[in-house]
Amino acid sequence: MQSPQIILFILVAKLHRFGHTKCTCLHAARRRSRPPTVPDPLRPGRSNPEPTRLLSMKSHASLLFVSVLGLSLVGLTGCGQDEIRSYIAPRESRGAASPPMRLLAVMLPAGQDTWFIKLVGRQDIVDAVEPAWKELLDSLTIDPKADVPLRWKVPANWKEDRKKAMRVATLTPEGVGRPEIVISRLGAEANVLKPNVDRWRKNDLQLGPISEEELAKVTSKRKLGDFEMTLIDLRKEGSQPEGDLPPPTRPDTGKRKGPLTYQVPAGWKDSGPQGIAAGVLSVTEGGQTATLKITPISGSMTGGLLANVNRWRGEVGLPPVEEKDLASLPTRKIRVGADQATGLDLSGPKGRSLVVWFERDGSTWFFKFNGPTELIDRQRDAFEKLLLSVAF
Repeated sequence: MQSPQIILFILVAKLHRFGHTKCTCLHAARRRSRPPTVPDPLRPGRSNPEPTRLLSMKSHASLLFVSVLGLSLVGLTGCGQDEIRSYIAPRESRGAASPPMRLLAVMLPAGQDTWFIKLVGRQDIVDAVEPAWKELLDSLTIDPKADVPLRWKVPANWKEDRKKAMRVATLTPEGVGRPEIVISRLGAEANVLKPNVDRWRKNDLQLGPISEEELAKVTSKRKLGDFEMTLIDLRKEGSQPEGDLPPPTRPDTGKRKGPLTYQVPAGWKDSGPQGIAAGVLSVTEGGQTATLKITPISGSMTGGLLANVNRWRGEVGLPPVEEKDLASLPTRKIRVGADQATGLDLSGPKGRSLVVWFERDGSTWFFKFNGPTELIDRQRDAFEKLLLSVAF
């Protein structure tokens, strides 16, 4: 049996002969019915016959031949066993959303050395370990006669590594590879504030140079014996994906759609995901506003329970507690959808926070409802009903 390709070529050849024969017959018929020629005034001795359509007929035959040939070539490439496949090109990424970032640093000139201590990362993570950062700074001492003049005490539940290149030490929470507190030592020539801050802004936060006015706002001084160190606190706001609009405001009532769902209490506003938060809701009464943030963090609680509790206490104006005080905190068990969670109620001179957390599928989820004490008290039942409506 002949292959489909040979059959197509035979068909093309026959069509070409048919077109040529038809064209020739039409040409002969036209010559027999051609009208008399007329003298050409521009070329004496020659006549100017009526134009014929022979060329047009030949063009049609050629066009037919080329068209069928093209179809045959398509057949040649498509008559194999492989089926025709389509491919949808992925949409070009227009930039991913970036979470808020924070950088804490210390510059300490001491003799021929300039010491640097730096912590940088997502703002929520840096905020969570800030108590450990402060504990480290409070422990700093200098012994000019020692090989390593700067001394410190490793914060509780953190570990120290002195084997990494270009660093004197790296401190990390136990069981977690991030965040890192990096301690490094350079010469006296490195004691220049603005160039260092600009370098950190560029390399760590992807920001431009800082103005002198702004530099004064993000730095402070602190004495360490006979020496003075400079404390730096830099922040970068989070962003939406480039080219996309901010998330729309959701209806005041109804069920939120997505991987995480919950029933929005009446009178509340659901602003949807913002930065690292999976959901941000708010309620306003009498000119006062309380905010609920729903935040998942990969892995176990970053920085440990003590660091987070002291951060939450600081937000409402309460002093920090010690590890031994955690057992006496006013915690209780509470349901979040189908999950068992832990709740903590904190009230202080700056307001009140209802914090709920639990682990699910390798992440720790936080529901923190914070605002004026009276408003939180009035909306507590609505908050707990929302928790019961949560579904994943």
